[in-house]
Amino acid sequence: DNALNIDFNAIANGEKKVMVAAYKQIFYTVSAELPNNPSDLFDNSVTFDELTRKGVSKAAPPVMVSNVAYGRTVYVKLETSSKSKDVQAAFKALIKNQSVEASGQ
Repeated sequence: DNALNIDFNAIANGEKKVMVAAYKQIFYTVSAELPNNPSDLFDNSVTFDELTRKGVSKAAPPVMVSNVAYGRTVYVKLETSSKSKDVQAAFKALIKNQSVEASGQ
């Protein structure tokens, strides 16, 4: 499986390759259900004219974010110009969340 579009043949041929992988760890998600009536999102004191003055229209309706995920994202930059098959194996192991240790080669 080459889900991250890595050209392992180019790596094996010694061509410089750069890739950024993003790993997300979500701790929790906050969700809100949409009400039956969109007007229920606004306080009774909010008027349609007030919303119109603030730019709300059919072309630009109000938006409600119903899900927010809290956590962290780690970006890993992988870069190589090595011809070693070990690099190919290390990249594949990283993608499959396997532990990879560096050696002094």
